[in-house]
Amino acid sequence: MDTSRTAPPPNDLAGVEAASAECRDKNFLFSDTRSGGRDVWIVRGFQISKLTLYQVLTVALGVLAVLFLILLIAVSAGGGGGGAPSSSAAPSTGALTSTECEKPSCIQQAAQMVGYMNYSANPCEDFYEYACGQFSIKHPRGIHISYGVSNMLEDYNRGRLEELLEQPQFHDDDSATSKARTFYTSCINAYDQNENTVSQMVELINSMGGMELFGTWSEEGWDFLRTFQNTREVHRVRLFFVVIWFQKLDRIIIRLPRLGLSQRSAYLSDDPMYNSTMDNYRRTMRSVLSLLERDSMVLDSNVKRNCSKSCIDDIVDDIIDVETQISKLSPSILDILPGPRNKVNLTDLSGLTDRIDWQELMDALFGKGAITNSVSVHIPSREYMQGINSLINDTPKAKMHHYMMWALIRQYLPALGPKYSILGQELEHSIDGRETKPREQICYDLLRTYMGRAVRALFISGHIGDQKVSAVRSLVEDAREVLNESFGWMTAGARAKSQEVLRNLTVLYGHTPWIAETDRLNDYYRELSLDSKDFFKNLQAAYLYQSIEYKTKGTTPDDESDAENGYVIKSEPSDVKVTFSPLLQAMNIPYGALQEPWYHHERPSYTNSAGLGSIIYSVLAQPFLLHHRTFRTPNWWDTETNKKYQNYKTCIHERFNKYQTHIPRGFQMNQGTRKVMFMRPLVHLDPSPSMDYLQAQHFALQLAYKLHKRLEA
Repeated sequence: MDTSRTAPPPNDLAGVEAASAECRDKNFLFSDTRSGGRDVWIVRGFQISKLTLYQVLTVALGVLAVLFLILLIAVSAGGGGGGAPSSSAAPSTGALTSTECEKPSCIQQAAQMVGYMNYSANPCEDFYEYACGQFSIKHPRGIHISYGVSNMLEDYNRGRLEELLEQPQFHDDDSATSKARTFYTSCINAYDQNENTVSQMVELINSMGGMELFGTWSEEGWDFLRTFQNTREVHRVRLFFVVIWFQKLDRIIIRLPRLGLSQRSAYLSDDPMYNSTMDNYRRTMRSVLSLLERDSMVLDSNVKRNCSKSCIDDIVDDIIDVETQISKLSPSILDILPGPRNKVNLTDLSGLTDRIDWQELMDALFGKGAITNSVSVHIPSREYMQGINSLINDTPKAKMHHYMMWALIRQYLPALGPKYSILGQELEHSIDGRETKPREQICYDLLRTYMGRAVRALFISGHIGDQKVSAVRSLVEDAREVLNESFGWMTAGARAKSQEVLRNLTVLYGHTPWIAETDRLNDYYRELSLDSKDFFKNLQAAYLYQSIEYKTKGTTPDDESDAENGYVIKSEPSDVKVTFSPLLQAMNIPYGALQEPWYHHERPSYTNSAGLGSIIYSVLAQPFLLHHRTFRTPNWWDTETNKKYQNYKTCIHERFNKYQTHIPRGFQMNQGTRKVMFMRPLVHLDPSPSMDYLQAQHFALQLAYKLHKRLEA
């Protein structure tokens, strides 16, 4: 094989027209530098492990991708001598002729790549093993687990973020990042120190009308609407429905609520499996209420209650009954689908559910006057909204209050003490079978939900660096220009439309640009005050603050990731996966991806084209090659352009259709009384299930090389 060739065939069609015309050399169609891919390939009825397929397809396609990256580093190091490799395949020890690789970023990149190389392999026979043979040894995960550079970076990011959150500090209530640390550490300490904050929970429940469990319930003066809005607005409890506002679309979406059990059949079916699930749910609910009864000292203080020893069972029955009634009202998926009957305005909605003051609720959730009657409201179904109205009217006050207070209690279980937190995990398992989480994960999930911007700011300043986020914008604009010049193979109409879509493409970086501005970020969290020792109080403050945040959401148009098209690009600070959203017509490049080996702002820009550049292009293959449509722009290719594309796709398929692989295991069959092991030494690899991925990688490597040459010049 030719290991000296790094450039794709010379053409200006980004490989599309050339590949459809001639299929001479497709060794560079596969790239190991990727943001995602198909997890399973089907080989004539067999599910083949990803590792086995990589060993075959990577040799055929990934060789030049890895070679491309290595040679770019070699060029920046001043190397690149010709001639065949020596028998030991060891790197040259000649003196460096360029100062570029004396930069720490270049040295770090080179050291990392050398650490993953296997010098004992012959690059002319197995270049992938030569270039990356030590990676799986340094990161062992087993043969059935796919683990690559993206997984490595995400693990590193998560570990680094945990270190940043656990750094000792003096709490500064004026600092957003200090508040983030305080929230996280107070959550951890509340568990480690076995804190019990039931008295605060009882006080909170009493402020909303009390509860018969504590002998504080009084039906007189209890108001449904006031209690409903208080639990929804201040404590983020979602009862009866979930309200979502898409501001730029002037649209409200009302969705079904999350009940105690995720499956509707668990409430309505007599199937033994569902009965067991319901029994577990009841048992856990009783355990929580029994602990609250014990820790509130209500039994020791001889508080007068109107319920007997069956008080807890009565409350559990009330809660289950209301949730069952909601389940019965819930429409099927076909009824929920958008349709004219399910689109109303606030006036219509008030007619369907007059027990709720919708204008007052919208003002409480999103700010006074933010939602007007002109907004389009999408509801699950008219029957559901009318049914909820009847349920509110017909249900006794005490029963309805028990349902609402149980939802409130569940919100605060992580802050009540270790036993309550464990029971909360059991409830999550009852709902949808989730695995239990360690305390660190529970605390982090709460933190990123209610202080997401502060967490991102801490991660950027403490790990990634502000300068990387700023510098990558230049690379992205260069990548956009190269892509814009690659549409020459299309017809004039398709080319013009592609260029228009590209001009309107929004590029986000996993965060709002201003969170790197310390003063502005601190001001953003000014209303949030935390206590370094009281996690219950901190969680309560976080719920209240999110209510304030939602109300001001519509008045922050400069908040890029929130205001762009009315949607939010949500990603973990540790995320590295570059994504494209057809709905937003936006690409998101997480700042967690802006590090070695994909990117470094101090490296020569043309070397970054091989890593992050090729990843960006593989993602942009979705709208500009594979699907050529977005939410706002339907299919913009004409027949002639489609025909050229199909020729190109057929060419790639034919090229890959010839490969075979060894199956590392056999199968047994009974022959009479004997068991005979059969081995199938060679199996044909069908590229059809992976065609989108293969095309995207070919598209990406062609354009990444052009970007490299452009930046190098």
